[in-house]
Amino acid sequence: MRIIWGIAGVVAVLTALAYRFGAKPPEDRTPEIRQIVQDATGIGRPTARVVVWPFLVWISSLVCFSAGMILNAHSILHRQGQSMLGWFLIAIFLATGILPGNVKIRGARWVAAKLNQADYDNAIARAGKLLRWFPETARFHYIQGRTLRYAGRLAEAEQAFRTSIEKGQIRPTLEQAFRLECLGEVLLELGRFKEATSAFEAATKIYPPYAGSYSGLAEVWLRQGREGQRALLSVDKALELRQNNVRTRHHDRHELAYMHANRAQALALLGRKEDALSAIETASRVGDPEFIPGLAATGWRCGVAYRILDQMGAANEQFRKAVEMDPHGLYGKLANAAMHEQIESHR
Repeated sequence: MRIIWGIAGVVAVLTALAYRFGAKPPEDRTPEIRQIVQDATGIGRPTARVVVWPFLVWISSLVCFSAGMILNAHSILHRQGQSMLGWFLIAIFLATGILPGNVKIRGARWVAAKLNQADYDNAIARAGKLLRWFPETARFHYIQGRTLRYAGRLAEAEQAFRTSIEKGQIRPTLEQAFRLECLGEVLLELGRFKEATSAFEAATKIYPPYAGSYSGLAEVWLRQGREGQRALLSVDKALELRQNNVRTRHHDRHELAYMHANRAQALALLGRKEDALSAIETASRVGDPEFIPGLAATGWRCGVAYRILDQMGAANEQFRKAVEMDPHGLYGKLANAAMHEQIESHR
């Protein structure tokens, strides 16, 4: 019986390893994704750098696994039952395989805890600490870029997103679409509309169901004050894709608010006042109340929609709220600039 239980334990471990490190699905889009990214941004495949300490950790964990298997086999063959030390060493190996993914999740939450409060200095400092330990992890460069963008440090954010995309080119996945969309948002804020369009369009090619890239394309046209109908069609497609995607439907509520605010701007450009006002009301209601930078961003977008409708009192109220919520962030600064621009135009 002990031998049977020992064999069952070994089979369970090997099954877990096969699931974690087994063959990928047959469709391999790696070359296609890599080429799409390179065509849109000029970012190719970098030379992979070897970071010493993760490599040493993995070697040590493999040694633990081998030693654990040998101890268990020796103990079972000599009818001494299973080796507790052997299973302990195997557990170390499994923990080493699980922890990196857990670190990525917890690291993202650690930074988000400060970013949600618009505490940009501490959020950026936390992102920097993650990168000191995991400099080759694309996700942590992405997190740093997102934090820098909301802080209004756009040049640094652009570089962080480009680095994230570059690291992702080593083994590109659908996550490249999310990174491209974020790069597009920064380029949009910098007024580089052609480059932003290329980034958003590349994101749609990599992951067609991704709603954010279509909302980004709509915003490119809205920022230029033209193509209202085209922008409306694009943002409506974004809303449809988001609603149809059960995985993302209830996540990142601030992005849903942005879409409705962008829709309001498109409707205002088309002269559809009542529909635009309804979209503004929806945008103000559906956002994430715990994500302060997102509330400020929604307020600024709604203010722009009111301004297109020539309702300057309502526009300034939205801008004022954005400034109060996030005075040091990107959208608080944009809202503040919009209010001063309005004051100057009436002098």
